[in-house]
Amino acid sequence: MCISRLSSILRLASITFCVQLLPAILLPQETPDGSDLPLTSRTVSGIEVGKSTLNQIKGAYGGGSIIHVKHTAQLCYIIQSRPEVRMVLSSEDDASSHGQTITRISLRLEDEAPTKSVPCFALSSHTISTLSGLRLGVTPREALAILGEPRSNVGNEMTFDWTITRKISTRSEHYSQWNDLRDRCFAGADPYSEINSSILMEFKNNHAVSIEISRWVSTC
Repeated sequence: MCISRLSSILRLASITFCVQLLPAILLPQETPDGSDLPLTSRTVSGIEVGKSTLNQIKGAYGGGSIIHVKHTAQLCYIIQSRPEVRMVLSSEDDASSHGQTITRISLRLEDEAPTKSVPCFALSSHTISTLSGLRLGVTPREALAILGEPRSNVGNEMTFDWTITRKISTRSEHYSQWNDLRDRCFAGADPYSEINSSILMEFKNNHAVSIEISRWVSTC
């Protein structure tokens, strides 16, 4: 999906997310093993977790400051709706070589958010919602209908996980490094990476007040 400016009026019943496949070191023609988070539940207003970069979004939204906090680069926006929503885009250090690839998107009602740790750029009211209907304000029942059974459902939080594996291409500049570790890391099999996705949701009064979507690659 392409990057586009947030559009239309933000309503609590329509807040969106987006995510896409990560690294070029993996073979796209390979059928992945495992279960993956559907594309329709991993894209937020044109932002593809695991592919879009902080600089792309900063340019598309017309502002914002990229702040480095410990091992993470962050870009924060306040959606000036009623109620206001804080959206924080994060890039881990290991993604910086790919242009600060976004590995996590966090949405939270501003009155439920902790003390601000980074400056946030104000945006006028916009629609933020996944194609699958995942949004702030959904009930636990609606979240389950969209995402399936969670890995954990404790108190006011639900956590969902997905993992797929893909072989590392022999054309990758890192292939020889991982091939040397074939016995240690891959039990003698061809080198591969895992693409991990997770969604953490927090509820209050039976409605979602926080949604965090993450996507990252791990090898060995």
